[in-house]
Amino acid sequence: MTHSLTKTRPAHEQNTGQLIRAALDRYDVTHRVGSGPIERGWLVTTGHTGAPVYITAHHPKRVLSYDVPTDGLTSMHAVIIEGSRTRLVYAGAPDGLCPDAAVQAEQCAKAVAVHLGLIPFCGSCEDTGSVTIHHHSHDGIIGSQACEWEPCIERRRKAAARQANKHTSSFVADDGKTEYGVQICASCHVGGFTPVPDEYVGGHPVYACTADECDYTVAHTDLVHGLTHGQSLTVVDGRLYVAEPSTGPILPPF
Repeated sequence: MTHSLTKTRPAHEQNTGQLIRAALDRYDVTHRVGSGPIERGWLVTTGHTGAPVYITAHHPKRVLSYDVPTDGLTSMHAVIIEGSRTRLVYAGAPDGLCPDAAVQAEQCAKAVAVHLGLIPFCGSCEDTGSVTIHHHSHDGIIGSQACEWEPCIERRRKAAARQANKHTSSFVADDGKTEYGVQICASCHVGGFTPVPDEYVGGHPVYACTADECDYTVAHTDLVHGLTHGQSLTVVDGRLYVAEPSTGPILPPF
């Protein structure tokens, strides 16, 4: 079970929220969950010049929300608002086509990143990260290799760093009575939290994100507000978890 400072459902529930947020992270699109009656149901890009991009998904049995069941997903959309006009950044699949949720999430995130100017297009690998090798005499395909264009190398480096810093493993205590759920950083959506040495607010510890290049910190009291009955914060091997009575085996992430 994964806990977060946001309300995005965990991956094992097979909703679109984790798919689109992970895809946005891969393209370095910083974002937040919309708040208030106007933004509810949307993801909103942050920290970029120009108008923010609003991202959501459509499901015939649910209200408008970025975090809907993947089963039955109709489309994802990304828009910007310019005065009284709404302009599409990503318009979803063409009529009659409905790619699976993971494909749509990737297409939507890439369109947003291109709109924000975050990813220059690579003419060698067409942003796949891999260059096809052709035989010099008959032009047949004989293999492939990683693209050596500097932006593509940097994308691979960032992807590897994100993977190395992921904090997604929950566990149940040896006696089977307590489940420890991961607390995910609300800023980078990758790292976990660890106590900051000798730093306290109101007598309680301050926690820092464990991911590289993320300097997000949060006070203990701010995290406690999001807990429900029976839950508590605890640190195990330097990582912060939400502890609660175990209800059975933990499902692996899909």
